[in-house]
Amino acid sequence: MNAGGVPALVVLVAGLGALVWGFSLALSCFREYRRSRTVSVEILGEIALDAGPSYRFRVVGAERRSTAGTDWIASTPAGFDGRVFRPGEMVDLDYDPEYPGFVYPPGRYPVCRLWPVVAVVGVVGVALVALGVGLLV
Repeated sequence: MNAGGVPALVVLVAGLGALVWGFSLALSCFREYRRSRTVSVEILGEIALDAGPSYRFRVVGAERRSTAGTDWIASTPAGFDGRVFRPGEMVDLDYDPEYPGFVYPPGRYPVCRLWPVVAVVGVVGVALVALGVGLLV
């Protein structure tokens, strides 16, 4: 193997690694989407954060389950276009019971929340694989 072969293989393996990681991230996002549920919740209160408001809520109705031993969940609303929720208000929303960090309007939970990251990793992976193959030839 010549001196240019080792860097070419390193670049090729890095590109393949990026593609595998990007595919794994996309698959994880799709699993998150499949777990998402539309539920009715009661807003319990607002939590003021530097990034914007988050809300404490309790799932009501047939989907009510205790999450991590507590009766309430805190989440940041996404896709509600600045809507302000009031304590005691009953709202339908989409959320992932295993990761309730963000809530969305009913039927609008994204298939892949991290699609920009997946796209960039995919493009970088393809570019590195092409560069590695080009250096080997």
